[in-house]
Amino acid sequence: MSLRDEVRDFHAAQADLTKWKFLLVGTLTAIGLGFVEHAPKGSVLALALVPLLALYADCLHVDYDMKIFLIAAYAKSTDADDYSECRQYEAFVEQLVGKGVWWWLVGWGANFGASLLVSLAVLIAGLLVADTQSPASNGPSAIALVSTSAVLLDSLTPRVQGRILFVSGVFGCMSQIALQFWYQVVYRRIMR
Repeated sequence: MSLRDEVRDFHAAQADLTKWKFLLVGTLTAIGLGFVEHAPKGSVLALALVPLLALYADCLHVDYDMKIFLIAAYAKSTDADDYSECRQYEAFVEQLVGKGVWWWLVGWGANFGASLLVSLAVLIAGLLVADTQSPASNGPSAIALVSTSAVLLDSLTPRVQGRILFVSGVFGCMSQIALQFWYQVVYRRIMR
């Protein structure tokens, strides 16, 4: 397999990952907000999984980026004629960057920004849920396993559920910021 094929495969994997992230975050959010028929009581805690899922997907996304950067750094360092096109492209991109064109930051910002906003939303939901007086009833559970765990979730007060969501949101925000900081540091080291 050529390095170009590997880069294409990494980009394809990132696109698939983004689709799955969107789908799973949407599903957990729908369950957590009670938009799913027969959602168990306490299903609001499904929202606590959203920042963790987003962080996991973003870690994989960064991993793919780092692999692509390593291939680019290798191509830049080698004198092989196969990579002369890559060097020309990099020179072209460096000229654009010198003019202030940073188009690739749009995708990075969308991915990071969406995860950060989701974590903030869960944090805020935790504050709102903790402020309620009584647990909301979402109807009977359709799945026996979920129904069994619903008994445990029913025993949690809204204040405890809110705290769980709040902690999950704070963890998601802090982890996203740390991941992006680490990403920038490693990128600069690779691309020196």
